[in-house]
Amino acid sequence: MANDLLPGQIAHVLMLAVPDAALLTWAALRWYERSVSRLMRPSAAPATAPSSLAPFTHDATSTIDDRRVAGLSTAPTSAAPPASFELDIDRASRAPSGVAPSPAARPHLAQDRIAAAYGAGASASALVLTAATLWGGWTATPLAAWFAVWWSNLWPIVPTLSVLLVLSRRVTLGWTLGYLGLGGILIAMVTAANQLLHGRLNSAPLTNVPGLWRLVAVTAALPLLFVAISAWRRVRGIMPIAFASTLVFGIGSLLFQQAIVQGFNISAFRTAILDLSTWSSSETVYYGLFMIASLPVGWICWRVLQRLAHAFRQGRFSDMQLVVDCWWVIILATTTATELVPRFGAAGIVVGALVFVAYRGVAEAVLHRPGTASARTPRLLLLRVFGHQARTEALFDRVAQQWRFLGPVRLIAGTDLAARTADPGDMLALVSGGLEGQYLGRAEQVPGAVAALDDGAAPDGRFRVQELFCRDAAWKDALTALLDASDVVLMDLRSFSEKNSGCLFEIEQLAARVPLERVVLIADRDVPEGGTTDLSLLRSTFAAAWGRHSGAPGRVRLVEVDRQDARDEARVLHALASAVA
Repeated sequence: MANDLLPGQIAHVLMLAVPDAALLTWAALRWYERSVSRLMRPSAAPATAPSSLAPFTHDATSTIDDRRVAGLSTAPTSAAPPASFELDIDRASRAPSGVAPSPAARPHLAQDRIAAAYGAGASASALVLTAATLWGGWTATPLAAWFAVWWSNLWPIVPTLSVLLVLSRRVTLGWTLGYLGLGGILIAMVTAANQLLHGRLNSAPLTNVPGLWRLVAVTAALPLLFVAISAWRRVRGIMPIAFASTLVFGIGSLLFQQAIVQGFNISAFRTAILDLSTWSSSETVYYGLFMIASLPVGWICWRVLQRLAHAFRQGRFSDMQLVVDCWWVIILATTTATELVPRFGAAGIVVGALVFVAYRGVAEAVLHRPGTASARTPRLLLLRVFGHQARTEALFDRVAQQWRFLGPVRLIAGTDLAARTADPGDMLALVSGGLEGQYLGRAEQVPGAVAALDDGAAPDGRFRVQELFCRDAAWKDALTALLDASDVVLMDLRSFSEKNSGCLFEIEQLAARVPLERVVLIADRDVPEGGTTDLSLLRSTFAAAWGRHSGAPGRVRLVEVDRQDARDEARVLHALASAVA
């Protein structure tokens, strides 16, 4: 009887775990963003030492006095500009050819290894799952049917590589159509070869093609829906942890229920439960026992979170590897509930676990093969004007994530990227009350924090996003230290105008500390309907800052973007690659 109910019970747990995880993720991110905003809120500064922190640490609703910037005048003409200073503005519709390649193309060995590793892992797991699906009829199953089931179980490779290789929606759609098209060609070839081998030929090679596509659609529909829920960029950094927690609690609840049912077969246990029920009610006793039993389940979840955070800090996996592993857990949990448990009973859970082990073990083995170490790991510092969350997130998703195959991305933490950069360590610090301890409160803490930044790559070849959490007294020192310890600087100056001329401090430090050929600026495209970047003010501000530190001619790259689409992304990446070439 228990085995008859088990498939439905597991499916019920899974169906509840996904929306619960989505709700828990939303609550955790809101908590994290509010905590970051509160901790970065500037305290009252002495009147003799005005703070320049405002443009980077206030949230969008803060009032900023842009004239209080490290004693610098907001008038760009306070110092004579050099004899020649130019903004080298890129207004082209696409990246020029024949010069330095983009960072997305240079680390092709790492991306090839990702494709090989996860392709092999997906193939191995699909083979194990196919063998389990066709269990008992191996010899009677035609070769074309074997291939069709195996190919339909291979579908997770598309979303896996899409997120690991940072593919655009358009490219992902092309890969999806390619997967379906290649499957159709291969099933037709396998069917035709099998017919020729047996001396008969009919229309099956053609009719099997739409049959394969229908099988892929049926196999992928439900798990792909669950994956899509957790794939939204704003939540997918935390969704794996939330899903793991809700799934463990759900399975724990199910096991507890099964234990209670089995316990009633023991007379002493049955008598004790009935005696307790006389003092209150059966529901009170049941849920009271469940709350007691949930304590070790909660401890297990906490320990899993601690281990994940520790492994992440040790560089054993990247944040994107954690995301795709969670997706595979979702996919295989769905397959276990809908296919394996109805066929094998409780043993189907073990089979599902073996399928995951096949995927993860093979992928891990390929990823950890000795490879050629990169001679250079150029470090990118990302500066931006706060208060434009959606725009900054898009920049981070399109440019910074691509750069991570070339080197680490550094930034000063803020609420605008909190959802994108939160990792297991941040969540553990938040829940345990240790998030405030990550903030640099004094200038003397900065050198050690910058020196401790990890420039190593994860097994998938992806470098880290390195954040510095700063309070008022340490922010300017953190900025200057990061400028000195970075190889190229990308500064997003869209919406730059007199209203936020507090960026003068950052521009002043760029001019003083960074060779201009290693700086790339982003501005709104200068179109008749109007952009938000005051190019005249930007040019004069930068020229004045450069003039205070150098009398030589100066030139700085500026990329004008419009919709920040794939073409704009390529142009920005090209400019960054040229800066470190």
